[in-house]
Amino acid sequence: MQNNNSKLKVNSPEGEYQNFVRPSQPKRQLRRSRPFFVLRFEFGGGFTLIETIIALAVITSAVVGPFGLATRGILNSSFAKNKIIAANLSQEGIELVRKIRENNILAGRAWDYSITPGSWQIDIFSSDLSPFSGAPMLFDSATGIYSQASGSQTNFARKITVTKPSANEISISSEVSWIERSIDRKIILSEKLYNWR
Repeated sequence: MQNNNSKLKVNSPEGEYQNFVRPSQPKRQLRRSRPFFVLRFEFGGGFTLIETIIALAVITSAVVGPFGLATRGILNSSFAKNKIIAANLSQEGIELVRKIRENNILAGRAWDYSITPGSWQIDIFSSDLSPFSGAPMLFDSATGIYSQASGSQTNFARKITVTKPSANEISISSEVSWIERSIDRKIILSEKLYNWR
């Protein structure tokens, strides 16, 4: 039998021969084969039905979410705009009744002349209270003024309620109502006017 560990002489970089031992080659081992009854399933590169449904759900939620937020933001901005307009119209109603009181004093009349208890409407172009009819206010886009005189019809109706708790005191309530998305909305501002003369 021949020994596989034979010695070789190799020229090294230093110029000397060195003895190297060739390692013996490992014995070949027989490869075990798998039993013929073992089944292997290999899937291709495609998606299963469940993976596809989950992917569609994720994509749909990623697309629908921002659209829902945008729609909600538009509706909220519309409500905020109408609320600001209603608050300003309500404040304007109180200021117009105050103007009647000031004009009465300047004209030398009784301070509460033509300001009687009841439900009224008032217009920026009129100097007196008129009975409340429930008619919506009109908006003139050329001037930007809400009134009962001219313009296109709006959703806003303003009612001024006057009560007299005493001879030298008037309570004013200015209510602006409107309908938005089938919901009745309203803003009410109140103030007391006194005979300060």
